[in-house]
Amino acid sequence: MKFFTFLVLAVFGFAADIEIIHDEAYHKKICGDDYSCVDQKYLYKNTTLPAAYSRYFQDYALHTKGNKSTIYKKAMSKNNLPSVGKTKKLEYKLDPNMDNICKFEFKRISRDVLTVEYNTCSFEMDLEIKLTQIGNDVEINVNGFNGS
Repeated sequence: MKFFTFLVLAVFGFAADIEIIHDEAYHKKICGDDYSCVDQKYLYKNTTLPAAYSRYFQDYALHTKGNKSTIYKKAMSKNNLPSVGKTKKLEYKLDPNMDNICKFEFKRISRDVLTVEYNTCSFEMDLEIKLTQIGNDVEINVNGFNGS
């Protein structure tokens, strides 16, 4: 539920430079009353895929505390965007004394499609974010389940 709260705050609280439209009906249609479902759909208006990618994960890192925030910022750097047809995998250890490993996989399916799969640095939730350039806009689909 924390993740869902973050998404709502990210969309409505920090949308000054890019207009972001949250499709609330999509979440209700896909998830119904399932509290563990985090599926969401957004439309980032008049922007590019790299700019929408940066904005989405910048907002995500703002609502993440401690080492996770630093790891997200490092992993989600524009420098980690793969070339078309390529995949890039990254792993970071959250804490040297813990087993939690933050795993990220970036796939540039085409010039207009990027997917990012990551485990939120825990064993509780795996997410897939799909960004698709559609004309002057970018559609972002978030898929995953919160196992906590």
